Amino acid sequence: MKNEIVKATHKVVTIAENADPFQAFGDAVAPQYILGKLLKFTKGDWLAGENSEHVDPKTSFIVGMPALMTGWVRWHEFKPVEHAMVRIGSRLLPPPRDELGHNDPSTWETDDRGDKRDPWQLMSYLPMVANGEVFTFAASSKGGFEALGKLSRVYAAHRRPAPDELPVVTLGSGGYAHARREFGYVKTPSFPVTGWVPASQFNDIVALAGYDVPDGNELAPSEHSAAPAAAAKRDDMDDDIPF
Repeated sequence: MKNEIVKATHKVVTIAENADPFQAFGDAVAPQYILGKLLKFTKGDWLAGENSEHVDPKTSFIVGMPALMTGWVRWHEFKPVEHAMVRIGSRLLPPPRDELGHNDPSTWETDDRGDKRDPWQLMSYLPMVANGEVFTFAASSKGGFEALGKLSRVYAAHRRPAPDELPVVTLGSGGYAHARREFGYVKTPSFPVTGWVPASQFNDIVALAGYDVPDGNELAPSEHSAAPAAAAKRDDMDDDIPF
């Protein structure tokens, strides 16, 4: 039998006419998850950047809700090495945990308490701007997800009559008594909404800082649209992440 060379066929993907092909390539091979400084809520304090600088909680932030992402982040040696994220506005759901691999607990790393820790952790990223700077709030705990959930519901109600506006928030905090008494009172983040501004104000600051402007607001669904599946809840003691 004569050997033959079989050429593989590839499906051609068309890039939209209004999209920059170089930006499309960059988004495909090196997607941006953290824009600007990482914003964290740690033990009741708001911290930003590599040096964990304190942020005044009274600072007004414009929140880029259309850029809110959620999904899975894989950690190795306390660093994020892989993402499986979706943008909330895409109406897509992150893949199930068991499809991501690394399912054998015996191979997992241990946390600072000596417990085995699943390398894939649920996270959400939300870009924000304040005083001309870009930040990304990272949520990985019960408190962080609840804060984003409350803000998302406020935004969903407001964007029906005003789809081109984004919320202005300050950095608040709350908390709850942990079920395990030895952990005491657990502080959690919150985002009190103080006003609304045109989305262009957020987009201009993001673009000036050299980042891709997030996709525009998707149309708000009708009041009778089905809700997406709920995200899994976490019961962390703090809204910190292992950076």
